[in-house]
Amino acid sequence: MNKDLAGLGPRARLKDIARAIKLHAESRSLYDVNLPRSDLYVLLASDIDCIEHEVARLRAQLNASSPSHMIPPDIWMNIFHHLAALMPHSYGYQDCGGLGWIRAATHVCRYWRSVAMQDKSLWRHATEALGPEWLALMLSRSGYKPEALGLWGAKESMFLRPGAPPLCELTRLRRLCIFIGDAYGLDPRVLSLEARDIHTLKIHARTVDVFGISEGKIAPIDVTSVETLFPKLQALLIHNLPYVVPSQVFGLRSTLSQSLDTLSLTLNRWTIHSQTDVCVLTEFLRSQATLRSLTIRGYSFALSQDDIATETDDKKVHCPNLKSLLLEIEEDESALAILARLSFPHDAKVAIRTTSPVREEPSKAFESFQRRMLGSDSPMSNMRAAIWCRLDSRPWFKAQIRAPRHAHERPAVGLFMYRRGSAARLLTSFGKSPCDGDRADFELVFECRQIDGVPELNSIVPFASFRDVRFMSILSTDGKPSVVDYKRGWKPLFEVAQYLEWLRVDGSAVGRLLLDACCEKPGSCRSALGSVKELVMLDISSLARWWIPMCSLKDLLLHDDFSLEAITVEEDMFERATKIFGDSLDVHREADMRQLYFDSKL
Repeated sequence: MNKDLAGLGPRARLKDIARAIKLHAESRSLYDVNLPRSDLYVLLASDIDCIEHEVARLRAQLNASSPSHMIPPDIWMNIFHHLAALMPHSYGYQDCGGLGWIRAATHVCRYWRSVAMQDKSLWRHATEALGPEWLALMLSRSGYKPEALGLWGAKESMFLRPGAPPLCELTRLRRLCIFIGDAYGLDPRVLSLEARDIHTLKIHARTVDVFGISEGKIAPIDVTSVETLFPKLQALLIHNLPYVVPSQVFGLRSTLSQSLDTLSLTLNRWTIHSQTDVCVLTEFLRSQATLRSLTIRGYSFALSQDDIATETDDKKVHCPNLKSLLLEIEEDESALAILARLSFPHDAKVAIRTTSPVREEPSKAFESFQRRMLGSDSPMSNMRAAIWCRLDSRPWFKAQIRAPRHAHERPAVGLFMYRRGSAARLLTSFGKSPCDGDRADFELVFECRQIDGVPELNSIVPFASFRDVRFMSILSTDGKPSVVDYKRGWKPLFEVAQYLEWLRVDGSAVGRLLLDACCEKPGSCRSALGSVKELVMLDISSLARWWIPMCSLKDLLLHDDFSLEAITVEEDMFERATKIFGDSLDVHREADMRQLYFDSKL
């Protein structure tokens, strides 16, 4: 190659070669290239293999001169160790633990690969889902010291074969995931593999045939042996094993009461299982002082009168370290009775979801729940933002593979509350379920009794529970839900929510809110909108159905008793609202305001 071209740096030479090849392929014109034409003719006259070889050589030279070669190998291992810690713990068929990071670490360049092959921490996640060859390779590269291992629970497991390394020799093994597939159940010998240093045990069945269980094809699990085999267990996660009833797990109190901090029992919907008494769960929580996370999904709990808290009964279950509670069961009364009994820190995340409709007549369980919401230790205290909406679909059911397609016939109604929320946070949630984003600090979800109806908000949660709320969003679907009591209207909410400064309503809620304000007596308009400073009104074009003309709306919103400073409307009403209110109020376009980001400082 010409000396002028050879004298350029590796990066400049790669750039010029790429430009020359592109020009030759597209226009075959070389007049605009800032290099001697003779050099380019020589380059393009070469065979394509020679060009590719030159590009590969320059790329290798560029990698060799990279600053990464100045980093000592021990520092590289430390970097790999921290980056590998970000890899999620998953052992599925499609998302096998470690593969994504292995490709990123070994397919960049030869130097990265050589360093990665020497770093044993990269190979600490091994799973039989990759096949026996990959599993053996990953175990050998980790020095037979993996930290996480996924294995089959059936007889095909490599560790059940003669000559396989016993789990007790894997001294650094801390996380064990046992898979149960479609064709085979759980081999009891898997749980007999002794590994006393394991702190996380996950038993996962993707699609277990419940009829195969009744026919004896799947051997039941002796959960009581968990205490003996895994004395240092801190997290126990069991998914989709209907023959493991919660009462068996709740009986593991003698040894694990001082170490267990995470418990998850989940079932796919419509899986055959037996009921568990509510008192068994409450007694278990009473004995687990170290429990930090509890997830129960898909099970059924039987409620007795003794489980319902009364006004004179102060036998609360104190969970001082509980930071996360997710309770999704079939019975609404059982869920509310459990919540009324529990006492947890104020910064805990609580989610109560039931798969049964809200009862029309209040029961004793609902009364105890409402007393808890009004108490000094209410989980709704110090909440800044609230969303009350109708959910036509529930995202958490997507992960339940065996749930039939008709499982979502009834819509749900949900209350989502946040301790650190803002108007921007609630406005950006338009058009999607609050469950799609970050998990709320307090979540309450029920099924609707009717497909076209939603119960009033104050029929489930007292308005007095919203005393600290500053931002509220009430969403509806096609004007179907009734969000407040039609007899009393919005006035009781504004009487107790004295700090409410941002309110968003749409659909039928807009018309009812403004109709109540118009019907207020002279001199009492202050209670019609309370202390709201910014009002977001979507679908105000439907006000004609409520017999509210725009002139009356102007007189109402510009009333001297109101503290209203700004309104936000949808796109097609922006120009009209600007002409009517622009001189006195700040008018915002909903599409523009939705671009605001969630301000975590609020």
